[in-house]
Amino acid sequence: MSGWQQTYRMDGGERVEGTWRTVFIHNGDTFYLTELKIYEDGLVDCWGLVDLAEFRQKVASGWVATELPAGARVSAHLLASWTATEPTNHLSGDELVREVVDEVDRLAGRPTAAGRCMAALERFLETPSEEGRAAVRAAYGEIPRHLRRFVLGDMDAKDLPLRTLMTPAGTVADGRTVTAADHERATAYFAERRPRADKAAAATRTTRTPRRTTTLVPQTSYPNGWPAELGATALRPEFPRPIRYRGRTYPSAHHAFWSAALEDRGRRSDVLSAPTPFAVEKAARAAGLRPDWPDRQLAVMTDLLRHRFGKEKDLAQLLRSTGSSQILYQAFDDHVWGCADGGENWMGRLLELVRSELADEAAGGVGPRRWRR
Repeated sequence: MSGWQQTYRMDGGERVEGTWRTVFIHNGDTFYLTELKIYEDGLVDCWGLVDLAEFRQKVASGWVATELPAGARVSAHLLASWTATEPTNHLSGDELVREVVDEVDRLAGRPTAAGRCMAALERFLETPSEEGRAAVRAAYGEIPRHLRRFVLGDMDAKDLPLRTLMTPAGTVADGRTVTAADHERATAYFAERRPRADKAAAATRTTRTPRRTTTLVPQTSYPNGWPAELGATALRPEFPRPIRYRGRTYPSAHHAFWSAALEDRGRRSDVLSAPTPFAVEKAARAAGLRPDWPDRQLAVMTDLLRHRFGKEKDLAQLLRSTGSSQILYQAFDDHVWGCADGGENWMGRLLELVRSELADEAAGGVGPRRWRR
C-alpha cells in the first residue's frame, strides 16, 4: 500500500533483498521521476548507494525530493517531460525518511513502527491502564503519517478503532469527544478481530537468518580538504596520510599503489606530483603500467593495507570499529575494487581481511605484524 516493490542487488555473488518506490531526484534545474531503492542492510540507492545517515542528508539538501514547486521542470527520463503548474504534494521529506527506515526494519526482519504499535496495543488490551493507552498513542505517533490508515489492514474502518481506543475518554478526537462507550465499541472490535489477525500472522510468519550489517566506504570528494574527524572515507587508500613503504615515503597509500604499477620507475615523479586521486591514476596509466599488473594488483594492495593499518593506530581503530559488518567500497566505474552495479568489491573484501587480522593480533595471535616493515 505504500508503493514499495521488490528488488535486489548483488554484492560479490550474494543477493541483498530490497524494495523500491518512486521519488524525484532534483538534479540541476530538473526533477527526475526515478526509483528509490532500499536494501535490507540499510543502504539506499538514490543515484548512488548511501547509508541511512547520508540518505537523510540527501533528503534535507533537496537531492531526493517528494514535493514539486509550482513551475518545476519534471522529467520521466525518455518517457515524457512536463512543467508542474498546480502540483499537489502528499508526502514530506521527513515522512519519506521514516518510511525508508521502516522498510529497512521490515526487510531485516525487525519490528516496524506499525508492528511496535500493535504490540503496545496488545499489551494494553491485556492490561488496560492510562499508562498503556499513552504507550499506544506514542507508538502510533512513530508510524509514518501517510501509512497510519493502513495499520489495521481494514480498508473500511481504517485506523479509527485504534485512534478511538488510544484517546482518553472526554478528549476531543476527529472533531468529537471520545466517550467510555466509544472505548467499549473499539475494544469489542479488536476482540472480534483478534482470531483473524492471529491466523494471518501465523500464516505469514517466517524464520529469517539475520543479515550482517553493512559499512559503506563512500566515494566523496573534498574540494576544501578532508574533514578533521575520521570517518569511513578515511579507510580509502587515497586518504592523505603519508605512508613509508618499501624504503620510500608516499603522500598516501593510493600514490604508493600506482607507483608500484609503473613499468618505468623513472616516471614515479609524475604520479607523486599528481594533485588529485583521479590524476594519480591517470598519470600512472599515461606513464605505462607493468604488463603483469592485473595479476599482481591484489597482492600489492593487500600488502599496502596490512602495512598501513598495522602502523597507524587511529586508522586501525577506525577499521576495527566497523565490527563484523560487511564493508562495501564505492569506486564508480571500477567493478574490480568497487561494489557498484554488482562489482567484485575487492577493496571491501581486503579491508575485512585486514580487520580480521587486527582482531587476531589483539587476541594474541599473529595478526598483520609479520607484514610490517
